[in-house]
Amino acid sequence: HLLNCKKKEVYMLQRMLNLFLNLLKKLYKKQNNEEPVIKVDHAGLECSVILDKYPGLDIVSMGPTIRSPHTTNERCLISSVALFWELIKEVLAEIPNA
Repeated sequence: HLLNCKKKEVYMLQRMLNLFLNLLKKLYKKQNNEEPVIKVDHAGLECSVILDKYPGLDIVSMGPTIRSPHTTNERCLISSVALFWELIKEVLAEIPNA
């Protein structure tokens, strides 16, 4: 379980997440012909819980474009769902090779 990891295990998870982020960036650029925007965001409650225990850990939270999150006007940009789904399928196909 992630929250019970020792320092060495956290280092290995950090290294794996860096590899994963690089893979995501590569595949996003291939799919969209542009660099992805990487930013710090409040998104992802689970990420916050994990970061509270391991503040130095890199975490990737991703998904389709959401407008006005956590409000009564929250909407999902439908055109971003298909792009996100295609990206996820490519990532899963590449992971054994990474």
